[in-house]
Amino acid sequence: MGTSSAIGGFEMAIVVALLIGLCAGFVGSIPIAGPVAVLVLETGLRNKRSDALQIAVGAALAEGICAALAFIGVTSLLSRFPSVLSVERVVGAAVLVMVGVYFVVRKPKAEDSPQSKPSPRKWLLGLSITGLNPTILVTWTAVIAALHGAGLLSFQLVHAIPFAVGVTCGVILWFTVLIAIVRKLGKRLSPSMTQHIVHGMGYVLIAAGTVMSVRSVVLLLRPS
Repeated sequence: MGTSSAIGGFEMAIVVALLIGLCAGFVGSIPIAGPVAVLVLETGLRNKRSDALQIAVGAALAEGICAALAFIGVTSLLSRFPSVLSVERVVGAAVLVMVGVYFVVRKPKAEDSPQSKPSPRKWLLGLSITGLNPTILVTWTAVIAALHGAGLLSFQLVHAIPFAVGVTCGVILWFTVLIAIVRKLGKRLSPSMTQHIVHGMGYVLIAAGTVMSVRSVVLLLRPS
């Protein structure tokens, strides 16, 4: 009887970790200031729903991996080697600027029509951009610590996988909702208005990437 009760409690803890990860991934993805969110918005506005979803799935996979790594304490290892994190910040800033420049200089093409075939590798774009973001690990470490402090999550390693799976599903769920919203919004916008919005998002990313790169270089060159 005691063994059966223990197994039931273990399974319940797994389900709880999964649901908490789902909620955390969904809520954490709502802000649309990041490069992946901007990419999904831009791609959705061009009526390429499949490509936008692939980008979201790639980003969700990276978020899940980072959540799992944060759960097992990889952030504490990075804190011992700050130069690695500084270099990663520079790379992440460069990616932000490049994505922003792409949005600014890009012009609409015939291949942007909804009838055009989706690219089979867009998920790699979302995966790489999110994976290169050095703040993801730190953010998930803070989230996990807060959840643990609130008594909602334990630090048992067996909970890392269901939590990470939940995070991945939560991110995908939010972006699916966002893509549906953008699809309806896009029908009401003229092509020129859509292009202005894309250009504006590009300039925001360039500014954010520039500020981030300057700060990262300063931290990298600062004597320890």
